[in-house]
Amino acid sequence: MICPNKHEPGVECADCRGFAAVWERLDEFAAPEVTPGFDARLYARIAANEARVLAWRRWLWPPVAPVAAAVALAALVLFIHTPPTAKPASTTEIEQVAQAVDDLDLLTPIDR
Repeated sequence: MICPNKHEPGVECADCRGFAAVWERLDEFAAPEVTPGFDARLYARIAANEARVLAWRRWLWPPVAPVAAAVALAALVLFIHTPPTAKPASTTEIEQVAQAVDDLDLLTPIDR
């Protein structure tokens, strides 16, 4: 046995004696016999658990989930931070501005 505390060979510390005692107890342990049909029951339980997995969990296969989350986040950021588009000036607005400038010209003093 190799000592985790790196003692000289043949010298045992308390940790080494504890490990040796555990190994001796494990050697004395008699494992119970596996019951007949254990494998069939195990595989049936595994198949039943796999059948319970919802379709959306299958679709969100681990590599796809982060990509889908990143795409959703990018779409949300673009939707929120898109500057509003300027509406084109209509002809009535241009005419109103021109009329206001003409009115200002009439209101300015002539002696200036």
